[in-house]
Amino acid sequence: MTTEDYYFLLEDFPKIMDTTLRGDTLKAYERVEIIFSGKKSTPDCSCRYRSYKENVLRIYNKWREKQNT
Repeated sequence: MTTEDYYFLLEDFPKIMDTTLRGDTLKAYERVEIIFSGKKSTPDCSCRYRSYKENVLRIYNKWREKQNT
């Protein structure tokens, strides 16, 4: 993880993680996924965005918990 990625996760992502998953917000979720898993698996249908968002947030929140310990 680069320093830029680290600060993105701590400062930028929390500001947008509760907004609607489209446009720049979707790109931010893709970036988080790439940072942690090295790949992007954006759903091909917006009907799957909710589960995609939940999965990315679960990974992100686990990372945050580790940062706080």
